[in-house]
Amino acid sequence: MSSGNILAIFYFLLEGIGNTLLVTFTCFLSAFFTGLTVAVLRRLSPLPLQKVLDVLVFTLRGIPILIAVFLIYFGLPSIGIYISPLVA
Repeated sequence: MSSGNILAIFYFLLEGIGNTLLVTFTCFLSAFFTGLTVAVLRRLSPLPLQKVLDVLVFTLRGIPILIAVFLIYFGLPSIGIYISPLVA
């Protein structure tokens, strides 16, 4: 293995680390603010909206994350929404 190959592999690893950190940070922020919004709405909204949010939270907690990823990645194109694998 030449040093050129090692440097190329190292470059791809660095690029992957950058993408991983970007996805992690983006998901953390979006999950935090979405969860905060739902929690505040569950506490301060009228009873019918609280019940709807309770069902939403109960349903989302019961879906395994791998199933959710598959539904997003393979299900959205069937309704005309196309996204890149990184976004999915």
